[in-house]
Amino acid sequence: MCIDLEESESNEKDEITKNVPIENGTLEVEKIGTLSIADQIKGRYYALIIGIDNYSGDWPKLNNAVRDAKAVEDVLRTDYRFDKIITLYDNEATRTEIFDTFKWLVENVIEDDNVLIYFSGHRELKKNLKKGFWVPVDAAT
Repeated sequence: MCIDLEESESNEKDEITKNVPIENGTLEVEKIGTLSIADQIKGRYYALIIGIDNYSGDWPKLNNAVRDAKAVEDVLRTDYRFDKIITLYDNEATRTEIFDTFKWLVENVIEDDNVLIYFSGHRELKKNLKKGFWVPVDAAT
């Protein structure tokens, strides 16, 4: 469901319910109050979408990473309410730009905000370190 900001200011209320078990094993729903749509929306919504096909250096090129990332972007823009969507595709997705974007998020996102991060590209898993890494477009081996 997509909720526009204009809808969030309406007086429309949703019922708050809880499930109450009863003896025969089924649940009974008990109404315990109402909650406005405005009460349900907490904070702003941010998305960072990264898609890399055209790697430099020794990393092989990919065929669908950018296409997949753009499909996610399209769904978020069409079907959901995001206040800011940041995209980094191919040559934009450098190590520096990714870190600068993380820094911007840290400086601007507050406690009730929501952040979705989608990465489509190469990744590297170092089992001996028990760590995984995203591979930026300008990564060395």
